[in-house]
Amino acid sequence: MHTQTSSQITPYLRLALNGEVKAVERAAVALTQDYGGREGLKRWLVEQGLGELLTAWDCGQKRTLPPRQLDALIGRDYLATLAQRCGLTMAQTLAGLSDCLPCLVREELLAA
Repeated sequence: MHTQTSSQITPYLRLALNGEVKAVERAAVALTQDYGGREGLKRWLVEQGLGELLTAWDCGQKRTLPPRQLDALIGRDYLATLAQRCGLTMAQTLAGLSDCLPCLVREELLAA
């Protein structure tokens, strides 16, 4: 039987273990809506120079957008508002979004 060590647990899984997945999903829905839906979010990611990463996600590759880079792209003010709206800390919001964005883009997470 294979067990995961703490270094193998993704930030999203860690949130799941802490019961915070629904809050992260609310943050993902809000982010998607605020950027004009899933296609608007994809367009924005391309405009930010992340077309290669977006293509990797569309091909099923599990490459994350590091929380620090996501923070710089989205901006502290927006992230603080989003975290507050969803009942998360900024660190939880960044970690959760960073880890679940590939699934969101591939339409595996939710219908946004």
